[in-house]
Amino acid sequence: MRKAFGLKAAKVFLGQALVDVTQVYDERDFALTAKFAAGTE
Repeated sequence: MRKAFGLKAAKVFLGQALVDVTQVYDERDFALTAKFAAGTE
């Protein structure tokens, strides 16, 4: 998410209040999250 749309978009997508929290999870693989959000998982 961050690579495609930026840190602020990733923060909003994850529902986090602080950008610092988003940065902690920045390196994690969000492929499964994207599948879940799309309803394919």
